Amino acid sequence: MIRREIHFPGKAPHWLLISQIEHARISALLAERCLDQFGQSTPECDLTAVRAQLLAAILHHDDGWAAWDTAPQLDTQHHRPPSFREMQLEQVLPIWTASIKAAAGEGSLAGLTVASHFLALLESSDKETEASLAKVWREEITARHAAWLADWQVANLALPSPELAAEALLWLQLFDVASLWLSSACPGQGEQVLKPPESYHFAEGSAQGALFRYSGQPGQATIEPWRLDVAELTVKASGHVVPIREYQNTVALLAEQQSHSVRWVLTGTRSGPSRARDEDRTSIQPQRDEEYVWAGVAAAVAGEWNGR
Repeated sequence: MIRREIHFPGKAPHWLLISQIEHARISALLAERCLDQFGQSTPECDLTAVRAQLLAAILHHDDGWAAWDTAPQLDTQHHRPPSFREMQLEQVLPIWTASIKAAAGEGSLAGLTVASHFLALLESSDKETEASLAKVWREEITARHAAWLADWQVANLALPSPELAAEALLWLQLFDVASLWLSSACPGQGEQVLKPPESYHFAEGSAQGALFRYSGQPGQATIEPWRLDVAELTVKASGHVVPIREYQNTVALLAEQQSHSVRWVLTGTRSGPSRARDEDRTSIQPQRDEEYVWAGVAAAVAGEWNGR
């Protein structure tokens, strides 16, 4: 779950709570808008099936969070819903494993891509990576990753499999960060901005590098370079708000929640043909509230990656 403080004119501040499931949906929505650009270094290859599996990996990369997001345990110190960055290693490793298994159900490429994603997150956390629990988990997931990569290579002998697998990981990381930056740092339409959010540069200097920039008005942002197939895209994320206070238990927290949607308009200029504007694609729909009580966008881009 993602938690950030949200402000509205004339009202007390609240927490915006956003599920990892919805965060992943926003990631996939953005990726779908430029999916034809994946694998451009191999124009002679038909990558239709590969791109579809990559999109599935992005959409399902946080599926293991579904049960937690539905009824989150409270932070015992602060008595509040914890952000994914605040959770302990023993809590998140089973969630990561469940996410990887869910992705693997979409195919070998999806499984190995999501496994690579979480292995990279673990390695980026200096204080966690050497823990004995982390070492056991890393060995297990690394073995699964190798098996999925071998299976995918055998099934796609005509493709440059290692290169495409590496590019697939970068795509997942890019759109994971894009969704996180929006939901954790960029105010939505109608919000009161106390301090303009800082821009965020992902993988600066690489082929998948991107700069996420606030445009100066709530709900407006740009991504540079602009890869999407429209010049303007409205993105809406479903979440909940709750008053900022200590909660006795999860039941008390759920009783205070109110549904809330966050909306942003992303703009940019792309070389080549594009439509003028569009909204969320209908092929990647928000989860229904009865399926995930905490449906919404996720957040937290800067700082530590541990806990995801």
